[in-house]
Amino acid sequence: TWAALPNQRLNNDADLTAIAAYLNDSDLTGASVYVSTLHYRHPTFAYLLRDFETVHWLTGGTSLAIPAAGQALYVFARSAPPPADWLAAWDPNLVAAPLDPDNVPAFRAYRFAAGQPPPLPELLPLAENFANIATLTGYRVLTTPTAVLLDLRWHIENPAPAGDFLPHARLYDVWDQPWTQNLGFNYPSEQWQLGDTLLTRVSVPLPAGLPPGAYTLKVGLFSAGANANLPRLSRTGQYAGNRARLPPLTLASGPPATAAGLLAENPVIPPEAVPAGLAGDLTLLGFSANTLAPRQGQPLQLSLYWHAPQPAPDAALTVRLGETVLYTGQPVRGSFPFADWSTDQLLVDRHRLRVPTDFPAGPAPLTVEVTGRGRAVLGTLDIQRVDRVYTPPPAANTLDADFGSLARLHGYTLAPGPTTALSLVWQALAPLERSYTVFVHVLDAAGQVVAQTDAEPQQGRYPTPLWDPGEYILDDYTFTLAPGAYTIELGLYLPDTGERLPLSHGGDHLVLPSFDVR
Repeated sequence: TWAALPNQRLNNDADLTAIAAYLNDSDLTGASVYVSTLHYRHPTFAYLLRDFETVHWLTGGTSLAIPAAGQALYVFARSAPPPADWLAAWDPNLVAAPLDPDNVPAFRAYRFAAGQPPPLPELLPLAENFANIATLTGYRVLTTPTAVLLDLRWHIENPAPAGDFLPHARLYDVWDQPWTQNLGFNYPSEQWQLGDTLLTRVSVPLPAGLPPGAYTLKVGLFSAGANANLPRLSRTGQYAGNRARLPPLTLASGPPATAAGLLAENPVIPPEAVPAGLAGDLTLLGFSANTLAPRQGQPLQLSLYWHAPQPAPDAALTVRLGETVLYTGQPVRGSFPFADWSTDQLLVDRHRLRVPTDFPAGPAPLTVEVTGRGRAVLGTLDIQRVDRVYTPPPAANTLDADFGSLARLHGYTLAPGPTTALSLVWQALAPLERSYTVFVHVLDAAGQVVAQTDAEPQQGRYPTPLWDPGEYILDDYTFTLAPGAYTIELGLYLPDTGERLPLSHGGDHLVLPSFDVR
C-alpha cells in the first residue's frame, strides 16, 4: 500500500536520484550546470552527485541563471519546476525527459551551446543600479487572489560583499505604508558570476483584510547574514535609498479569510468596550497601534480590524482621543466608504493620526464612533509629556539655512579637538510628516569623508515627525579626529529614497567653515 502511494517516489527523491544518475553519466566538459530542486545544495545530491560542488542551484523553481559565456545545461526536477511560461520556447533544446511510472517526466534537461542564450519571457525594461554590483534590467507583475508574483531580471556587474544577498520586495499603499513583503530564498549571491543574467520570481503574499486600491512594489537586494541592503545608486552614483520603486498597480482586495483567520494573522488588541450598536452588520474585532504611550505631538499609526457580515450602510467614522477628534470621515483614510463594502467584508483600516502637541499628559481613552451604530472604547493611551523649546537656545554661530521650507538650521557650536563636538540648533518651520535622517559628514583636506553620522535627530530619540512648527531642537554630535584640517557637510534626507531636502539658496547640503585639529 505504501509503495503504491502517488507521491511515494517524490517523497523519496526519486526525481533527484534520476538527475544524479543522468549527470554522472553525462559529459559536462565546458558546461555550466544548473539544477532546480526544492532545497538549496540538496543533501540527496551531496551523496549521489559526483560533481556536486560545481552545480548551481535554482532553488524551488524560482530562478534561472544565464552564464555570460560557455555552454549551459539546465535540469529541472519534477518536484521543483520553474514557471511554465519561462520555458515556453525551450523545447528545441530539450535533451532528456525520462518518464516516471505515471508517464510524467522525472526531470527535464535542456542544453544550450556557447553563444546561444536561453530565451526568456518579455519583461518591461528597467535600469536600476544596486551598488555597481547588480543592475535590475527588467520586471513584470502577475497577480493571483493570494499573492503578487514579481519576475525580476538582473545583470551581475561585480562580486557581492556577502554571499547571501537575495531579491526582496515590499508592497506599499499610496501613503507609503508597508503592508507585506517577501524575503524568500532563490539564487543567493554566493553563486553569482560576473556577466550572469538572472531571472528571479518573488512571490509577495497578500494579507487578509487588505483594502482595495492602488499599491506600489519596492524591490531591493538584502543579506540576512550581513543585515544589510545593497544601496541603490542614482544615475550620478549617489545614494538613492535601498529599493527601486516599480510603477503602481491596482489590487481588488486581500484573499478570502475568516474573522478568526484575520485575528490570527495580526497582533490585534480587543476593544475594552463595544456597545451593541457596533454588532450585527458591523463588528469591530480589535485594533493595533504603533504605541500605547505616545508623546505629545507624536504620529499615531492606528489600525482598526472590521468584519461586516452584511454590507454596511453609508455612515461616518470618527476617532477621538478623550473628547478631541483625531479623524472623521470614511474608512481607509476616506478612500473606501462603508457603502462600498461587500458581504462578509473583512478589512484592516489604517489611519495615520497625530496626538495634539497641547494634549494633556496622562491617561486618555481612545474611542471609535460610527454614525448610527454607537461608540467603541478601544483602550487607554498614556500620553507622555514633551518639553519643547520655542525660544532660540544659544549658539556660537547663527545661521538662516532653510531646508525645503520644512526645517531651518538656526545655528551651531563647534568645539574642535581630538574629540570634536558639534551642536546643531534646528527649528521646525512646518509639520514634517515623514521621518528625515540628518547626515553630518566630516571631510579631510583632500575632500574624503573621514567620519560621519547618519541618524534621526538626537540619535533617533527625537524624529522629525515629532517636531512642532516654531520649536527649536538641539542635536549633538561627536567625532574622533586626528590632527589636520577639516570641513563639515550636513543636511537632511529621506532614508528610503536618499532624496535630500533642498536649501532655499540652492544645493542639497550645507558646508560649515573649515577648522583645524591640533
